[in-house]
Amino acid sequence: MQEDIIRLSNAILNVPDSERQLLACNTCSIILSKAQWDKMDCPNACSHPDPTPYFKGMISLLAPSGSWVARFNNLKGRAPGIYAMQVDNAVQQEEDMEAAEQDISTAVGEMRVSSSRVYEDDDLQSDAKSVLQRAKFQSRKKKNHMTEGQ
Repeated sequence: MQEDIIRLSNAILNVPDSERQLLACNTCSIILSKAQWDKMDCPNACSHPDPTPYFKGMISLLAPSGSWVARFNNLKGRAPGIYAMQVDNAVQQEEDMEAAEQDISTAVGEMRVSSSRVYEDDDLQSDAKSVLQRAKFQSRKKKNHMTEGQ
């Protein structure tokens, strides 16, 4: 009985304090609010938690040591709390790619303005396309490396 009370009091500390701006740890999948992530470290002591808003589903885990749900979802031994069923890094990678594309188009526009050499539009488009293709290749290579490690 006393053990259950301690377990529940620990779980309350790791439950999101808001329904808005929820972020899941990329490493252990625990979900906390943005304010909680700003105030504290990951309850599972992840060295680089890198919280993300891109996750699917939630699991409430109060007693991780004896839970079949924890075993089934590879959460056994984790701190009590709310966990994401799936952390989706693909959406974040797509946003990073879009930001990189925007940076490339801005850089191409600046090249057009600051360069003393007159470029043909075809030359600029060709340069931008090759830079963009390299960026996409690196992103796919990184994504494949991440999925192979899992």
